[in-house]
Amino acid sequence: MCSAHVLPVSPSRGLPGGVSLRSMSRPLGYAHSLDGIRALCLLAVLFYHAGLPWAVGGYLGVSTFFTLSGFLITQVLTSEIETTGRVRFGRFAVRRAQRLLPAALLTLGIIAATAPLWVGPAQLERLGTDLVACVAYVINWRFIDEGYAYALLFVAPSEVQHFWSLAIEGQFYGIFPLVVAAGYRNRERPRLLMTVLFLGALLSLAWGAFLFETAGQERVYFGTDTRIAELLVGALLALLLRAKPGASGPASARVSRWLDVAGLVALFGIVAAWARASLATPALYRGGFGLYALASALVILGCLQGEGRLRALLSPAPLRYVGRISYGAYLYHWPLLLWIDSLELAAAPRLALLLGTTLGLAALSHRFLEEPLRRRRTLPGARVAWSAAIGSALVVAIAVVQLPPLRDDALQLARSLGPGTPKQDGAARIAVFGDSTAIHIANGLGRWTRDRPDAAQSFSVTRMGCGLLQAYVLQRDEPRSGADRGPCQLFYEDALRSVEKGRPDLSVVLFGPWEVEGYVDPGDGKRHLLGSPEADAVLRDATLAFVDVLSSQGGHVAWLDVPTTVGGRDALLDAAARERARERINATLRSLAAERPDQLTLVELSAQLRDLERRGEAPRPDGTHFSRESAFQLIDTWLGPRALEILAARTAHDQDQD
Repeated sequence: MCSAHVLPVSPSRGLPGGVSLRSMSRPLGYAHSLDGIRALCLLAVLFYHAGLPWAVGGYLGVSTFFTLSGFLITQVLTSEIETTGRVRFGRFAVRRAQRLLPAALLTLGIIAATAPLWVGPAQLERLGTDLVACVAYVINWRFIDEGYAYALLFVAPSEVQHFWSLAIEGQFYGIFPLVVAAGYRNRERPRLLMTVLFLGALLSLAWGAFLFETAGQERVYFGTDTRIAELLVGALLALLLRAKPGASGPASARVSRWLDVAGLVALFGIVAAWARASLATPALYRGGFGLYALASALVILGCLQGEGRLRALLSPAPLRYVGRISYGAYLYHWPLLLWIDSLELAAAPRLALLLGTTLGLAALSHRFLEEPLRRRRTLPGARVAWSAAIGSALVVAIAVVQLPPLRDDALQLARSLGPGTPKQDGAARIAVFGDSTAIHIANGLGRWTRDRPDAAQSFSVTRMGCGLLQAYVLQRDEPRSGADRGPCQLFYEDALRSVEKGRPDLSVVLFGPWEVEGYVDPGDGKRHLLGSPEADAVLRDATLAFVDVLSSQGGHVAWLDVPTTVGGRDALLDAAARERARERINATLRSLAAERPDQLTLVELSAQLRDLERRGEAPRPDGTHFSRESAFQLIDTWLGPRALEILAARTAHDQDQD
C-alpha cells in the first residue's frame, strides 16, 4: 500500500525529505492525478475483498501501489543526494515512522482489544501471533511459513490479512535507501544503479516463475523477493526521469501527447485486469506481475504530462481526496468488512456500509491522527523511536492480555524455562494431525501432557483450510501447474517428515468440515461428492494412505470420528447432504478400524459431544470449531485418559504377541 507523498507543487515548499524544489533543475510539481490513481486502486482492492464478481482482479491494485511507492521513494532519496550529497538514514526512518506507524498501530491495537468479541475460534487461535508479526513487519513471511494462501481470505481469513503488502513495503524501506546511497551520485551518472535495479527486477521475476512451479502460488504472492520487481519498476521510472530531463515536464508537446495516450491505454488495460485477472491466473506468476508493473509505470508517467486527458480524468476533487486518505482506508477496510459480514446484510447495504464506514473512519484518522503527526517535521528522531517502540509494545501487550492463545503460549514459554514434571523413561509420545478443528486439540494435549510423567506431546501438524481428501488427490496426482501447489499438497510430505523425526507412539487425527464437501480433482477441475463409487474409493484410499504414513515408524493411530459440522457462508451442501456425507466418512473409518486394528482405533468424538450438548453445554460456539476452554476440558476429562487407554491396550497387545 503506497504511503509516500507526491512531490509538492510549489518550489518554495519542501520535499518529504526536507529538500527544496528550487534545488532541482526540473521540478515535477504536484501531480494531483497520482492521488486519483491511488483512489482507483483502493476501490479496486475494496471491491475485490467485498467479493464483487466484476472485480476478480482487484487485488492487483496493491501492485500499482507497489510501483507508485518505488517511484516516489526514489524521487525523495535521489533529491536528497543531489542536494546534500548523502542520504540521512535516520531522518528517512523517522519520516517513514511518522507516516506509517500511528494509523497502523492504532488498527492493530483495536483489533487486539476487540477480537474476543467478534473473531471466530479458528481465527482467534492464530491472531495473536499474526499481530506480533505485523508489528515486526514480517507478516508476509509468516503467511508463507504457515502455507496460508491468499485465496483463503474468503474461507478462513486472518483479521490482519491485508498487512502483508505493508510488510513488503516496510522491508523495502529498510533496504532500498542503502542501495540508492551506494549507487547514486548525481543525475548525470545513474546508469550503474539503473542497471542494478533492472537486473534485480528481472531476477525477481525469474525467481518468482521458478518458485511458482516448485513452491506454489502463495510463495510467489507473499514473497518480498518475488514482489520487489514491482517496486523496482517504479524506482527505475524515477531514475529515468531524473536522467532524461526531457521525458516529462518541459518535454515536447508531441512526446507529452504520446505519453498521455500511452498512460490512458495503460489505465484501461489495468482496469480490464481488475475485471478479469483472477488470482489463479498462471501468467501472473510467470512474469505477469512485471508486465502489470510496466503498465502502472506508464500510468504514472502519463499523470506527469502537463494538462493531458489522463491527468484530467484522474484529478476530480472527490477522487483526489479518497487518494489522500487511502492509506488509512486500506488499513481499516478489512477488519470492518469482517465485522460487517457478521451482520449478514444484503449485497447493496453491505457494500454501502463498507464504503461509508471505511472512508469515514479514514477521513477522521487522516484529519486528527496522520496529518498532525506528519506535519510535525521538527519532532526529534529519538522521540519518534521511543514512541514507535512503546506503541508496538502496547499492541503486543494488549494481544497477550486479550487473546488466550497468545497468553497461553507466553505462559508455556515461561514455564518451559523452568523445571517441568520429570518424564518417565519411555513416556508416551503423542502427536496431533488435522485441519483447523484440530488446532485447539493440539494445544490442549500439549498443556495436558506437560504435567504428566507418562506422556509428552511430540508435535502437531495442522493445516487451516486443508482437508484430507484434497490433500490426498493433490499429493497423488502431479498437478499440471504450480497454481495447484500449496499447503494441502504438501500435507502428506510434512506429516511423513514429522513422523520420521518425532516417532510418535500415538497419532491423534481429526478432520471433517472439508471432507463432507468432497474434493476437486486436479485433473478435470470438477468437484466429486461422497456417495459415488469413485469418491468413496478415494475416501478409503486417502484414509488408508494417511494411516500408513502415521504408523510408518511403529506408532498407532487414534482417529476421531467426524461430528456434525455447520456449513459456512461458502458451503456447497445443505445440512441433510452434509449429514449423509458425515455418516459415510464415519462408516468408512469404522470399517477400516475393524480391518486394521493393529494400526487404527476409532475414537467416538460425536457421542461425547452429543452428551455435552444434551447437558446444555456448547463446546463448539460456531458449530464446527472447539472453543479453547471446551477443548481443554474435553481433553482433561475424556480424550487424554482415552489416549492413554489406547496406548496401554497396544502395549499389552504387543507383549502378548511377543
